[in-house]
Amino acid sequence: MMALNGLRRLPKSAKTIQYHLQHIWTSEVFNMKSSKKKTLHFLVNLFIGSIWFANGFFCKILNLYPRHKEIISTILGEPHKEFFTYAIGSSELIMAIWVCSKYKPKVCALVQIVVILTMNIMENALVPELLLWGKWNLLWAILLSLLIYLHAFVYLKKPTGYLPTK
Repeated sequence: MMALNGLRRLPKSAKTIQYHLQHIWTSEVFNMKSSKKKTLHFLVNLFIGSIWFANGFFCKILNLYPRHKEIISTILGEPHKEFFTYAIGSSELIMAIWVCSKYKPKVCALVQIVVILTMNIMENALVPELLLWGKWNLLWAILLSLLIYLHAFVYLKKPTGYLPTK
């Protein structure tokens, strides 16, 4: 680190290089704790994305769990159940791709939280008898929303693993 301080007499472009070298040298990028955080971040991201994928693809598009189609037909009407089941399933697949892409993670998290809570409050009020865990479904939705919030707004508060730009 002391050797890097001698670069201060160099031109502006060299000072930028010095800044980045000091950041790499002093950051937690090469620290084991940072590596564990990255692994945890990856696993949580994968977990959240897999929830969206499983619900969209297996439960709605492939209709492996007809209960989802029953919920949709009860809320939106029998004639529209096929269309809305595929539309919601496709939307959930898009959400899974968005989560795994890490594109605008805070916006993605807000959209997920709003969708999850809206869906579950509506289902809880209109068709609690069709839900997998009945009235407890809302608790699981709140816990998942909390995980998404913590993941996007607390964990990503200080980005690690890449060089900042001035």
